[in-house]
Amino acid sequence: MVRISIRLAAGLCVLVWAVSAQAGNCKKSPNYVMPEDVKYKDGVDAQGWAVAPADVNPPAISGDDLKGVGVELNLPARQYLDENAYNLNTERVEVGVGHVNAGMDGSVSLGGKSLNASDDADCQ
Repeated sequence: MVRISIRLAAGLCVLVWAVSAQAGNCKKSPNYVMPEDVKYKDGVDAQGWAVAPADVNPPAISGDDLKGVGVELNLPARQYLDENAYNLNTERVEVGVGHVNAGMDGSVSLGGKSLNASDDADCQ
């Protein structure tokens, strides 16, 4: 048992000596230094693809942009057509009804025709 302890202690001493000798040969690692190719490049994303530069200023919003809001009206054909009768997949079929415009002055039009009651000559 004493022989095993002495051999174990000697082995540990040799191991510690080898590790300390090896550590003396290593250079001290400097702080992180960023590679040159990682810096920001205009118009290039992280994978190298061309994109719009991040520092491009968007166009300013003018008063004309806020004069009205337009909305497309579409009806889903699935609710109105029998798929079996027409042998048709109506999952993504839509019928365009028109374009509704709502103005800042309260005017509403569908397809260019006014929907305001005050503009209608027949309604009184």
